[in-house]
Amino acid sequence: MAGLEDQAFAIVLSGTGSDGACGLRAVGASGGFTFVQAPESALFDAMPSAAITLGHPDVLATVDHGPEDPENHHPHLLNQAIQRLKEATGIDFSQYKETTLCRQLHRRLAVTGTVSMEAYVQRLASCEDLCHRSR
Repeated sequence: MAGLEDQAFAIVLSGTGSDGACGLRAVGASGGFTFVQAPESALFDAMPSAAITLGHPDVLATVDHGPEDPENHHPHLLNQAIQRLKEATGIDFSQYKETTLCRQLHRRLAVTGTVSMEAYVQRLASCEDLCHRSR
């Protein structure tokens, strides 16, 4: 991926180490975009603090909340998601382990910028393309 360094981005969130700071510094030095969670909003502030000291981020901001954890959903929402995916793709995910499904749904919530399982199920119902990318 030589030549794409300026298109890279690094995000450092809550953590106890400092290894993320080195990566953030490298991305920033190459012209990429860097974001660091404000230490006061982090559960563990060592990683963001190290990144600020070492990397001088482009953006320093609090992180109020991320996507909802699908494991904290109501079971009917998981069933609705499984049904919608089956209708759109022909694949029946109902035999998958719930933890596997929840992990994949959590990833999809983050990737699509959707903050709740209910909102994601609504998106699945209205967006055929989203169902195909969820496979």
